[in-house]
Amino acid sequence: MPELSAKTFKSIAWGMVALAAIVYVNNVIVLPSLRAPDGFGHFTYIWHLAATGTIPWATEGWSFFHPPVYYAFMASLWNGLIWIDPVARLKIGTGIIAFLGIAQAGIAYVFVKRALPNNRIAHLLAIGIMLFLPLQMFSAGYLGNERLNAVFCGTSLLVLMWVLDRPVLSRGVV
Repeated sequence: MPELSAKTFKSIAWGMVALAAIVYVNNVIVLPSLRAPDGFGHFTYIWHLAATGTIPWATEGWSFFHPPVYYAFMASLWNGLIWIDPVARLKIGTGIIAFLGIAQAGIAYVFVKRALPNNRIAHLLAIGIMLFLPLQMFSAGYLGNERLNAVFCGTSLLVLMWVLDRPVLSRGVV
C-alpha cells in the first residue's frame, strides 16, 4: 500500500474534523436538547446549580451523583446568557461540549501515533473512528456530562503517558 504524504494526511485529517464539526453542529441545532435518555435529569442538576449556586447532594435528584464541573459550566452559561431563550441556551452549551468532543479524536491520534509512528493510515483510522462513531455523532447534541468526562479521561491518560516517559516530580505534579 502506498504511503500517504504528510500534506495528504493533514488534508484528510482536517477534512474529517471539519465534516464532523458540521455534523455535530447540525445535530445540536436539529435535535431536541433534552432528547438524551437522561437529559431531563442532567437539566435538573444544571437548574439546581443555576438557581441555588450550590452543589446538590447525590440523593436530591436523578443525575445529581455526577461530578459538578460540567453542570457548573452549564449553569454559568444558563445564568450568563439570561437574555437568550432557554432552548437556545441549552443548545449553546451542548454545542460547546460537542466541539470539545472533537478533542477525543486528537487524543486517539496521539495514542495510535505513539504505537504506530509511521502508519498514517492507522492515524487516520483513529481520528475517523473517534469522530464518526455513530454514538459520537448522534450524542453530539446531548445534554449530559459524558462527552466532557471522556475528554478529561483521555487527557488524563495522555498526561500519564507523558509522566511515564520521564517520571520526575515536576511531571508527577501535573
